[in-house]
Amino acid sequence: MKFYKNIFILLFSLPLLISISGCYKMPKKASMAMEDEKTIQLKRKLDFTAENTTQNTLYVTCFYYTKAPYATRWSWEKSPVYQLIPKEQTIINITAIPSEDNYPDVYGYLGIFKNIEDADDAIFETTSENEKIDIGQLYNLKGKKISINDKAYGTSRFYDFLLNPIKGKEYPKLDFTLTNSTGENIYVALFTYEDRASDLMWEWYKSEVSFIENGKSAKINIDTSLTPGTFDAAYSYIGIFKENQRQFADTAIYGSLNSTNKIHLGYIKKLANKNVIIYKKEYGILRYAYGILTETTNIPPAFAYKVAEDEIK
Repeated sequence: MKFYKNIFILLFSLPLLISISGCYKMPKKASMAMEDEKTIQLKRKLDFTAENTTQNTLYVTCFYYTKAPYATRWSWEKSPVYQLIPKEQTIINITAIPSEDNYPDVYGYLGIFKNIEDADDAIFETTSENEKIDIGQLYNLKGKKISINDKAYGTSRFYDFLLNPIKGKEYPKLDFTLTNSTGENIYVALFTYEDRASDLMWEWYKSEVSFIENGKSAKINIDTSLTPGTFDAAYSYIGIFKENQRQFADTAIYGSLNSTNKIHLGYIKKLANKNVIIYKKEYGILRYAYGILTETTNIPPAFAYKVAEDEIK
């Protein structure tokens, strides 16, 4: 009888033992746990690519404001210094890996120097504004490339950058034709308000100055280094300068223009493959003001000039 009782207890207990054993998992080996943590940290790496598109050799480093996972406060850190010869690119290694909570809040500046000694000795607090550019939150740069360029705007020259995905969407060309129907020779420059750096900063960009004889046309080349979120929102003005104002045309910035020598062109995406005709018109107490007509580029300049004359009448 005792034998059958033991058999009954064993059969009754077997399902319970099976269910309990299914809930138990063998502990991971220490090496496996360390590997998982390393994988998680790699996902929070903030490395990005920098390219030198200037004509000079540069020495670059990234100053970034971060808080290490076990640190008690935020502080400025500095990446290694990299030499970049013209047309060369390299990966900027951000050695400090932030915690998951702080990951989106780490931001930085790119320090750009002309010699290795200055780059090695530099700290963020003593680096001049002409030697650094604000690159914003570093997680926005992950998997992307910063192209460093030497920008001229008015009488100033400084470093600037374009932010391009290494593999990204290509946008259509936005070039358009400008026809001079003012009755005099003029210089023109396009001023475009746009963001070329993934929502980091909106700025005025100026095209090269073009000379257009009366009755002639010129193609305005637009650098379409726009980000996905700003392709539809970038807009522009055309600055117009008389034949004896070449120096003013070269040094002008958007803020130096007045209402008599600029015309609002609107969204630049709407100018693509169009012919913008500049003409003179009477306007209140002013002797004249500039106006524009927009036609397709297959309209001959002679016809465009006649349209402009009719518009003045």
